[in-house]
Amino acid sequence: MSCPGACGVREYGGFLRHESSGCRRHRDSAECSCFRWKHRGDYDGRLLGKSWFEPFKFSIFAIELVERNDMRRRNFILGLSVAALGGGLVDMSIAGQDRALERTTGPKPVDIEKYRAAAVERWESEISKLEIKDHSETHPDNCVLFVGSSSIRRWKEIAVDMAPYHPIQRGYGGAKWSDVAIFAERLILPHTFRAIVFFVGNDISGRDNDKSPAEVAGLFSYVLGKVRDHNKEAPVFYVAVTPTPSRLGAWPRIKAANTAARAVCQRADNAYFIGTESVYLDAKGKPRPQLFREDRLHLNRDGYVRWAAVIKSHLDTVLDGSD
Repeated sequence: MSCPGACGVREYGGFLRHESSGCRRHRDSAECSCFRWKHRGDYDGRLLGKSWFEPFKFSIFAIELVERNDMRRRNFILGLSVAALGGGLVDMSIAGQDRALERTTGPKPVDIEKYRAAAVERWESEISKLEIKDHSETHPDNCVLFVGSSSIRRWKEIAVDMAPYHPIQRGYGGAKWSDVAIFAERLILPHTFRAIVFFVGNDISGRDNDKSPAEVAGLFSYVLGKVRDHNKEAPVFYVAVTPTPSRLGAWPRIKAANTAARAVCQRADNAYFIGTESVYLDAKGKPRPQLFREDRLHLNRDGYVRWAAVIKSHLDTVLDGSD
């Protein structure tokens, strides 16, 4: 059975069902990308289905259970994850998971200035190019501002895909939340907008210098404050980092960062998390290669069509579908 909304999610494992479009719990679900589906059962009920030997999924759901203050189920799920791995991996042990959970229970206060020198050295020329666009382009006051990394920059059909919304496209390749935080005023303040959409996908990529999920959430929270200084009323959308074939090894930490960012949105006024993993993962929890370019990182046209449908469905619900 297919989802009647825009995301095209199919029922998997019997845990999705039709739901009304205004449900807050449903809107923030990381498993559903349009507003019309929700979990049929509890997290542990789903995990004990046919794919219960997927310990990496257990660890992520344990983090989500902590957010729901469900420590009993969290300990049960973590126990299964350790058993499935035979206790052989340190990061999947109870102690390792406790450290991971500590990093993702809330945004970590960040020292913005420690990022400044590196951000300016690497990205000043790119930000300057975007500022030239600010002077050469004209946009209506009711536009939607898109800020982020190369997935925003490479979105050639954004105007067509997001119609009737009028997009302002301000993306640069390789962007991280630390860069966006440093350049937030230059990226945001020049524009009048009715909503702003962020997609920043490079803070966690499987490298030694990756940020922690809590650090990502802290940087997003800082940028959210900058948006509010400029525009107190505009809805802010955080698009989840996409699970990609090239960064599958880092996906558990990427998902933890998504979960931490979702928590920031839940605590803030008029901020919305857009989950996308159900669109890009198959029934086995692996990225769908047919939705990505040859580099296995960036979306191809089919991938963008699905991405646009997910984002637009959220805009429609929050903005009432008006232009």
